[in-house]
Amino acid sequence: MVTMRKIRKITYGMALLTGLALGMTACTDEIDIDLKGGDAPILVVDARLTTDTIRHTVLLSRSSDYYDPTTADLAVSGATVYITDGERRFDFAEDPAAPGVYRSLDTFAGRMGVHYELFIQNVDADRDGQTESYTAESTMPFANAIDSIQAVYGPALPPAIVPDPGRMGWNILLYAQDPPQKDYYLTTVSVNGVTPYPQLTEMTRLSDDFIQGLYINGVQIYFFADNGDMPLSPGDSVCVEIWGATHGFDEYISDLQDALAPAMPMFGGAPANARGNLSGGAFGFFATYTVSRAGVVLK
Repeated sequence: MVTMRKIRKITYGMALLTGLALGMTACTDEIDIDLKGGDAPILVVDARLTTDTIRHTVLLSRSSDYYDPTTADLAVSGATVYITDGERRFDFAEDPAAPGVYRSLDTFAGRMGVHYELFIQNVDADRDGQTESYTAESTMPFANAIDSIQAVYGPALPPAIVPDPGRMGWNILLYAQDPPQKDYYLTTVSVNGVTPYPQLTEMTRLSDDFIQGLYINGVQIYFFADNGDMPLSPGDSVCVEIWGATHGFDEYISDLQDALAPAMPMFGGAPANARGNLSGGAFGFFATYTVSRAGVVLK
């Protein structure tokens, strides 16, 4: 398991990078890269259905020019959006105060093991005067809830990897039963009700390769160092949220994180778009995932 990158920063490979930089100064070529716009915009979708009983949200927007990311009118309005589970239809309406934000008319919870389909209709994302339709589908995975979490003060516990093994801080330990099937998890943490890094790209990805079907008995999933970005004190409350994700959504988050991570030109792979699950050439993902939470007050 890996702790959140911004809670504990690890510096490594500086000598290697320096050597590469010195070795490459004598063999540089000028490369022209055309990053100007011109292609028709495409639909960008962020749709999530969870096991929380809430009004779920679908975000629709258009892709923008690399050199003009603040282009006005990126929100896609006037679309027909709904989700079905084979028996029922859940309609979404655009928020009058937030163009491109569609919320379900009623509160409902996604059910584990149920297959869902997303329909987006009456959309002219490329502004060619012709409306398009898009679909996506996903099955809500099975995942057990967190039993509890515990906060223990002291040196970083395994499997933490820190530059200074003697650093002191708060270890957040997880207790839960992992289901027997292959599972994918995304975790985030909040302190005193505030989530420090709410973006998808800042979530910690976990798999159960080594704990499949076993009881997770106090495994460290976060470490807050005293001299880190967010030191904790007795009386603070910590809440861990775990999403039981599909394999496809886990790959999508991995692709997003890889795309935003610093690249080493000689050893990095070729740039690629994140793997989505929408038809019609739209970018993004329709995600179904379970949500489980547990909290603790530091003593």
